[in-house]
Amino acid sequence: MWRLVTAVMVAFCEIATLNGCSDSCSFVVGCRDSSRLAVEGRVLRSDSGQAINGAFLTLIARYGGVADSVRAVSDAQGDFSLVLPVVAAAPDNVALRVLAPGNPGYLISSLDCKPVIQWGDACVLNPVVDAPTFPIFQFLYRSGLPNPAANTLVTFKRTGGATLFGPEVTDPLQVVTADDGIGLLFRPGVHSTSLDPVVGDLTVNLPPPI
Repeated sequence: MWRLVTAVMVAFCEIATLNGCSDSCSFVVGCRDSSRLAVEGRVLRSDSGQAINGAFLTLIARYGGVADSVRAVSDAQGDFSLVLPVVAAAPDNVALRVLAPGNPGYLISSLDCKPVIQWGDACVLNPVVDAPTFPIFQFLYRSGLPNPAANTLVTFKRTGGATLFGPEVTDPLQVVTADDGIGLLFRPGVHSTSLDPVVGDLTVNLPPPI
């Protein structure tokens, strides 16, 4: 039986070669290929989780002062795949630039992705969004028991770092906390142009006598 299977595979490979197939990895499970960076992922809207079609993704590999890159476009499901050959040693840094339609784009400055050589292997990323968003803040009085700072005016004045954009950006940003102390200071519609820190002054106007 083994000889029969081997003969069939040899005959199949001979036919493939006659038809112009010269890939030594063809029809071989677990075949090893040339070293490469292979990155796959999905682009979603930060406000709805819907897939984004037509986003540009650029994979950037840096070797000292030299950079190599490749670009792809997300499909209707938001999926993308990027492959960049690695000709020598592994790159010093691997980054991903995300540019969704209608947004200025941002850079994920460091990916934990290593070169692969096994056929079919890839670095699969968690979904990336069209623009960086911010966490939700909850303000509490400093005490031994949970004591939310309710109905409190909170103001943020940006002074440096990454810039803000979006339809809900005001200068300064302000919010009044709810009964549980939660305030959407960086509400939906406020985004950052990068993943770098946004620097500013945060003022919490606690009621008298504090």
